[in-house]
Amino acid sequence: MPLPGQHLAALRRNAEGHKTRVAELREALNAIAEEIAVHEALLQLAHDDELMEMVGDLFDNPQLHSDLAGSLPDNVTLSSSNLDEAAGQWSGRLHINSWVIQVIVDHEKGFSARPLSRGRLRQVNIVMP
Repeated sequence: MPLPGQHLAALRRNAEGHKTRVAELREALNAIAEEIAVHEALLQLAHDDELMEMVGDLFDNPQLHSDLAGSLPDNVTLSSSNLDEAAGQWSGRLHINSWVIQVIVDHEKGFSARPLSRGRLRQVNIVMP
């Protein structure tokens, strides 16, 4: 016995909701994967002793900026760099995928990184409806 027409129509409407939810979840997974890649790149930078030594040397030799930019991983670019010798602080903008991260190296406060732009990341809703 075939399904009554109204039941089949309701099933198909319900299926559209699942199709929409799958698309939402795939978008969320892509955003999460992108953020993971950003954190992995920052970890790679933080554990690169040669690179961190070069960042420290920027205070003594600001011309090292171009060497620093050339030493970054392939998926990371340095778009701006600012050395404030009086404040003992260097800051730069790193582009990692579609994210922009401000990195600050301060002689007293140490190293910090904060996102200025988060690429595709929005509030990710992965709670089942």
